[in-house]
Amino acid sequence: MFDVLLINPPYFKKGGNIWKSVSSCMPPYGLAVLAACIEEAGFKAKILDTYAEQLAVDDVEEYLKKNYDEPRFVGLTSSTVNVKHAYAVSEICKKLWPNAKIIFGGVHATSKPEEPLKSKAADYVIRGEAEYTFLDLIRGKPLNEIKSLTYFNDKGEIVHNQESEFVDLDKLPMPAYHLLPMEKYFPAVGSYKRLPAMNVVTSRGCPGKCTFCYQPFGNALRQRSPRKIVDEIKMLVEKYGTKEICFYDDNFTTFKHKTREFCNLILQEKVDITWICFARVDWIDIDLLKIMKQAGCHQILFGAESANQQILNNIRKNITPEKVKKAVRAAQEAGIDCRVTFLFGCPGETEETMEETI
Repeated sequence: MFDVLLINPPYFKKGGNIWKSVSSCMPPYGLAVLAACIEEAGFKAKILDTYAEQLAVDDVEEYLKKNYDEPRFVGLTSSTVNVKHAYAVSEICKKLWPNAKIIFGGVHATSKPEEPLKSKAADYVIRGEAEYTFLDLIRGKPLNEIKSLTYFNDKGEIVHNQESEFVDLDKLPMPAYHLLPMEKYFPAVGSYKRLPAMNVVTSRGCPGKCTFCYQPFGNALRQRSPRKIVDEIKMLVEKYGTKEICFYDDNFTTFKHKTREFCNLILQEKVDITWICFARVDWIDIDLLKIMKQAGCHQILFGAESANQQILNNIRKNITPEKVKKAVRAAQEAGIDCRVTFLFGCPGETEETMEETI
């Protein structure tokens, strides 16, 4: 028996040739950070990334039987898209390991914490940032003293404990990459220059308040120190031969002074890396873009969403089509390629507003 098995659940129910249509597969970064915290605390953790292993729900039971002993705890994360498959995996785990406690976390569980309990998929639900709450659970701390935990009390009532404090990202250990099948990951077509590529997250939270985006961190915008970020990248380069970094922050340029410091460190220490990032069009400027280009940035993804101002207002995007054009021109001037995302079907959308965007 070991302590914790963390599972990134499948997006598909049935196996077969479905994986031909998968356009990218990158590590479950949150689970890797959580696993590192568990190991740092002296417990034994393992990660099953069903996406990387190309497992559908129908494949999971046999895979678990062959590859894992019984854990004390099983941690499952999910978004709304694959939460039903996460529930199915939970059922499999309970069948194989009736004594293991099932813990649910992630976006869907945070937004609907009672659902996994009522559906009998989870023994406990962790809302928001999981690192410290998870450690309290496996250490055996009394349930009523564990912040951000949702659970059934002795009376069968669902209890939501008070929220935990926001995590200081610089105090978190480096992700447990050694627990992942690193050779099986690949980025989306058109989003990289070189391989192998790896995703990194440097911050939590976003300065935007778009209505279509779930924000569990409120206004608690935080970013790791540039020194920590560069150290992680250098480790990926030296240990895994990584040549490209895909920054998956909601907005990589939230803290411009830190972005500049990061770029300067990459240049000073001559780290051989190319990279892409996501950014809001209202959080960049030409001087910042130029140093990003010098430090290896070759592509930025901007969220334009719509070319109609009323639609943008409806989703509280807080930008204008002109700002989008200006940002793309600035990136092009700096020598950085752009990808731009659009949404159709936002509140107020009509055939005319969609044609306007097209």
